[in-house]
Amino acid sequence: MNQIEIRKNWMVLVIIAIVVALGVSFISDAASSSNGKGSWTTKLSMPTARVGHGVISCNDKIYVIGGYNNSGFLDTVEAYDPISDHWVTKTPMPYGIAEFGICAVGNEIYVIGGCNTLQGKNKSTYPANKLNSVIVYDTLSDSWSFKTQMPTPRISLALGVVNGKIYAIGGADLQWNDCCFYFYKALDTNEIYDPINDSWETLSPMITPRHHVGVAVINDKIFVCGGNKGADLWPAVDTVEVYSSNTNTWETLTSMPKRLTGFGITVVDDKFYVIGGLCVPEYHVN
Repeated sequence: MNQIEIRKNWMVLVIIAIVVALGVSFISDAASSSNGKGSWTTKLSMPTARVGHGVISCNDKIYVIGGYNNSGFLDTVEAYDPISDHWVTKTPMPYGIAEFGICAVGNEIYVIGGCNTLQGKNKSTYPANKLNSVIVYDTLSDSWSFKTQMPTPRISLALGVVNGKIYAIGGADLQWNDCCFYFYKALDTNEIYDPINDSWETLSPMITPRHHVGVAVINDKIFVCGGNKGADLWPAVDTVEVYSSNTNTWETLTSMPKRLTGFGITVVDDKFYVIGGLCVPEYHVN
């Protein structure tokens, strides 16, 4: 690994350290503000500060799952009730995982892929051991179960649900050494999981291999935006591609105004909104 790669990875670790220090929850109330600009209210902080975790809503509760902090990789599951402003600790995952894909189908939450820990020098822990596991949390019974493994082990993938089936798109292979970690191969992988049959199928790959992408589902189409194509968070891309679940085909759409990664994405009235994120330019070595 050259010096530029090492500096970049240390920057990533600094960002992670800053985020891990935060455990505060916020909620925006756009309707209650008299000036029409919205307002923010601080809610009860999450019990466990972390990064690289999954957040999903299911049955009127918000679940925060896994991730990692200074103590290592977490199996922690905490549920937030927006009405009572109260957190409840739930049954932990079978083992700690971070950088996974997450989605909800019915009463169940699916945690797919990701990575867990490996110990390096000075007893430090780093992401490693890319996973293809499918672990399902039943919100009604507060229990976990294993399902058929995903064909391609990967981290930082995105999930989209169409007609009750889960599409696992993109992600990265992971290389680790005794100093730093970095992603060394962006993937174009597109695989579908059928919860009823507990089976996987490989579909047409993305046009552009990427990890840390944003995914928005509108009707039968899956829009995949931004992300990274390089060895780590460098460089971000502005690429937008749409997948048709009916025809198993991809199409390139108009690029985003900026190259972004690590952003939020959501759908309102058949439009998807890309919010925030990290704009990372390409690096050129002379």
